[in-house]
Amino acid sequence: MPEQSLNIAVIGGTAAGSTAAARAARSGAHRVTLFEKGSHISVGACGLPYYISSAIPEVESLIASTPEQFRASRRVDVRTLHEVTAIDVRNQVLSVKDPTGEEVTHPYDRLVIATGAVATVPPVTGVDLPGVFRLRTLEDGIAIREWLRARKPRRAAVIGAGVIGLEMAEALASAGCEVFLVERLPGLLERLDPDMAGDVMHELERNQVKVALSTPLQSVSAGSGDPAGAPTGVRAAAPSDARAADLTVELLGAPPVEVGIMVMATGVRPNTELAAQAGIDLGVRRAIKVSERMETSAPGVYAAGDCAETFNAVTGSPDYIPLGSTANKQGRIAGENAAGGRLVYRGAVGTVALKVFGLEVATAGLGERQAAEAGFTVGTTRIDGRSRASYYPGAAKLSVKLVFDRASGRLLGAQIVGDNAAKRLDVVVAALHMKAGVRDLVDMDLTYSPPFAPVWETLLIAAHESLKKLGGH
Repeated sequence: MPEQSLNIAVIGGTAAGSTAAARAARSGAHRVTLFEKGSHISVGACGLPYYISSAIPEVESLIASTPEQFRASRRVDVRTLHEVTAIDVRNQVLSVKDPTGEEVTHPYDRLVIATGAVATVPPVTGVDLPGVFRLRTLEDGIAIREWLRARKPRRAAVIGAGVIGLEMAEALASAGCEVFLVERLPGLLERLDPDMAGDVMHELERNQVKVALSTPLQSVSAGSGDPAGAPTGVRAAAPSDARAADLTVELLGAPPVEVGIMVMATGVRPNTELAAQAGIDLGVRRAIKVSERMETSAPGVYAAGDCAETFNAVTGSPDYIPLGSTANKQGRIAGENAAGGRLVYRGAVGTVALKVFGLEVATAGLGERQAAEAGFTVGTTRIDGRSRASYYPGAAKLSVKLVFDRASGRLLGAQIVGDNAAKRLDVVVAALHMKAGVRDLVDMDLTYSPPFAPVWETLLIAAHESLKKLGGH
C-alpha cells in the first residue's frame, strides 16, 4: 500500500464498480469517488427475472446498498446521476455531466472503468415501440413489472433463448402470459450442447412455452388485436381485451405473433466506447484489454466487469464472459490494485447455472464445439442417472455430460441438467481450475447418502466411462 493518499475514481456503480470502490476505500487512506449515471448502485441484477415474476415481492430486496449507506459504511463519495463523458488519460482528468447537465472535470491518480455491458438489439424496425423491453437495469425490471400489472397482457414474446431469455420465459409465464420463445440460432443456450438441451426443451413445452428455433426476428409493429398465431402455426383464441395484443412480431419462416409485451434477450456487448475514445486498447469482442492485475494499456487505469476481458482458465487465452460472479471478482482485484495492492486474477471457467421452471441447468468450461475450436482432441461422455437413491422419495433424472481431451485426459468442461445440478457442478469447477484430469475426478470421494445422491454418483459414473474411453479402468 503506498504511503501517499491517492485520488481514486471509479466509473460505474454496479457489481464490478461498487466492489472496486469498496475495496479501494477499505484502508481509509485514499479518497474514492464513484460515478454512476443512473440513480442506483449495488443492484443484484441477476434477481430481476424473479422480481418480475413476483417471486421477490419488493424491488428493494435487490439493492445491496443505497448511495447513502455506501457513503456512510464504505467511506466512498458516491455521485449518482453523474455521467462520465470523456477520459483524458494523459492529464488524468474525467469530464463529467452532473445532474443539472453542466460539464465538470474531476482529476484522478488511479481510475477503475466498470461501465458494464449494453443489450445488443438486432437492427429491425419496431424494437423501440412501447411494450418492447430490454432487461439490464433495475429501471428495466420495474418498467416490465409495472407494464404487466397495468396492462395484464395475455401473450408475451421473448426474443433470444440464452440465460436471460429462458428466465424471462418463466417469469412471464408466472405472470399469467402465454409465452412465445423465439431464437435465431438452432439451439437453446449457447454454452449447452444440443444433446443436453432436450430436457430443457421438454420442460419449456411442459409449461406451455411455445418455442421457435432457427427463426430470426424480422420486425415489430403496432398490432391490431387480431387473433395471435404461434410460431408453430397453431392459431390461438382472440384476446377479449385489445390491449393484450398491442404488438405484431414478424418472424422469418413463421407466422406473425401478436402479443402484449415483448422482451429482447438477444445478448450483450461490452460498453467500451468511453475507453476506446480515450485510446485505451480493446481486445476480445471489443472488451477492454487487461492484464492479470486488471490493468489497461493506459497507466494508472484499471478495468473490471462486463466491459473487460476475462482470462479463460481452461484455454489459457483472453475471453469475454459477462457474468455477475466474474464482475465481482474482477472488481475486487481492480480496486485493491488501484489502491496499491498486488492481487492477480486467476481467470474464469464460464460457470453458469439457471432454473427453467422446475429444471436446473448448469454448465462450466468448454462444450464440444468450443473445445474443438480451441484445438483439443475432444472426447465426451453423457450419462443419464438419478439425483438420489432410486428408492428414496423425490429421486429424479439427472443427466451429466463431460468433455475431455483425448490426448492428455484433461477435463475440459461439464454440463449437468436435473435435480441439484448447480451444486454438483461446483465439483467440476474446482477440477477445471486445478487443470485436473478425468482420472482425478474418478478418485474423488464424493458424498453418498440416499436423500442426496445414489451410492454411485452420476458424475462419478460419467468420469469412469470417460476413463474407459481413454484406455483406463
